[in-house]
Amino acid sequence: MNIKNRVCWAVLCLGACTAWRLAAAEKSGSQRWERDIRAFETADRASPPPAGAVLFVGSSTIRMWTTLARDFPEQRVINRGFGGSQIEDCTYYAERIVIPYKPRLVVLRAGGNDIAAGKTPEQVRADFEAFAAKVRARLPGVRIAYMTINATPARWSAVQREQQANRLIRDWIAQGQNLDYIDTFAATQGGDGRPRADLFLKDGLHFNAEGYKILASLVRPHLGSAAASARPGDVLGCEHFAFLRASISGGLGGPAREALRSWGSEKAGGMDRQGTYYHIDGNNSIVQRVRDGAVRLFAGDGTRGYRDGPADQAQFDFGCGSYSDEEVQCDAAGSVYVSEAQAGRLRKIARQPDGTWTVSTVAGGGQHLLKKGEAVPAREIKDGVASRFALTPDGTAYTAGYPGILRIQAGRATLLADAEELKKALGQRTALADWHVGGSHITPDGMFYWMPGGGPNLLRFDTRTGKAERFAGIGRTEQYLDGPTLLTSGFHTVLVVYSPDASVIYTSGGDESIPRRIRDGRVMSLYRDGVFRPFDRTQRPPGGREDRWNQMAGVQCLDPQGRLYLTTGDYGWGGWVVRMTFAGGNQP
Repeated sequence: MNIKNRVCWAVLCLGACTAWRLAAAEKSGSQRWERDIRAFETADRASPPPAGAVLFVGSSTIRMWTTLARDFPEQRVINRGFGGSQIEDCTYYAERIVIPYKPRLVVLRAGGNDIAAGKTPEQVRADFEAFAAKVRARLPGVRIAYMTINATPARWSAVQREQQANRLIRDWIAQGQNLDYIDTFAATQGGDGRPRADLFLKDGLHFNAEGYKILASLVRPHLGSAAASARPGDVLGCEHFAFLRASISGGLGGPAREALRSWGSEKAGGMDRQGTYYHIDGNNSIVQRVRDGAVRLFAGDGTRGYRDGPADQAQFDFGCGSYSDEEVQCDAAGSVYVSEAQAGRLRKIARQPDGTWTVSTVAGGGQHLLKKGEAVPAREIKDGVASRFALTPDGTAYTAGYPGILRIQAGRATLLADAEELKKALGQRTALADWHVGGSHITPDGMFYWMPGGGPNLLRFDTRTGKAERFAGIGRTEQYLDGPTLLTSGFHTVLVVYSPDASVIYTSGGDESIPRRIRDGRVMSLYRDGVFRPFDRTQRPPGGREDRWNQMAGVQCLDPQGRLYLTTGDYGWGGWVVRMTFAGGNQP
């Protein structure tokens, strides 16, 4: 073998040996952290993290940051720290714990373990460059922030190499784009130039609660706006809209001390196209109007009864106590429709040419038992409306009652499907009447939705073809069951609100006080961080603390901007109507 061939052979052997050692190192690293990474993947399958969030990844400083979500409540954050890891470990697992989340910002905290393991500052910088390159190859627009190594009492002997690694990475970041450098070194030093012992646990290595407060203050300026991290449909904010438990006096909202005199109806709010909110006070037999920040009496003289005529002299019978069930809907002309479920009447409050408002009866109050195929005057039928009804812009009403599905149009009542044929299509044991809770809706293309008897099923009926089907629900009462599909999800006596095309549906109220959303074929619960996720009833948060957004008694309506209105407290007794704003409105 000549010298040239010997040199080539030596180079090939060296290359093969190096590749083998790298592969062995990767295999060893994979085995070391595989259990942690699989745990992350299991958690992701159970509750998919939001896209566009801020991802924190790295070693034990990230893993032990248990207050991360509370420290940045305005952000959508993901914690993927695995203790003892080095930068190369984060690079190796990036395909599994970075890329899939599609974050808008990646905050990497690692490097200290690298120096402790004997790596040079130059190697640490090279490893960070490799991490950034791998992430950017798949996520070209993502911002990457490096959280520096800080001095610790336990590793004070390595402080010079740690500082040098920080400087090298800082200089490299300064030459790049869309990169941040978060300096944690100076802020954790004392007046003597040494790390502050009061910021660390007894091991002298990991931060305590005070240390994390400083860390949070250093990171916060680099996170940007909350709206930037929210994906469409996440809650951006929740605000008080009106307090409606006070009795009405002289046309204005009464004092708060009289609140307990009024029963807070769970589902009795609706809104017109101009943003005026209407709410029924069933206990006082009146309808309130909220406009321009003021609550005023709109209709009813405060006496339980039945009388049409001028709005301020009209009488309503909304039932009482837990049987005070009613609905408010508005048509395109601004007329307000209310249901009196126990009396079976649908009433209309319309503005007259002279500016006054008049109450009239649209359907119900008679004795006729409607049969399929008939079209009779709507005021002659006995069951003119259930507690909930749907309304089209032109004022055509749809309701699901004991007789079946009714349409009230131009003063005439028609039975579109009777109870017997609905039971054949939906099951003999399926409740049909939209009574007490639930909610109805009609889409522009004629699909009628309703949840009868408060659950357990959400049903729909195609008014064009006459086909009825179960849209969501497992056929039995099952509280807070967020299944993998709509038909494997469960409900227990809930109220329902729909977007115009029913692509987004919200439930809450009755026996479920946590808002849930139906969208893209999934049912998900609202968590305190403003994100909808499927709820896993087999897993409880540490200490039993409820991480879901509870004590929201009932969804009321969506306004023209897609904001959701809800009542608060058990069964609406909180008295407040609150308004939730979503990122991107309510587009799926």
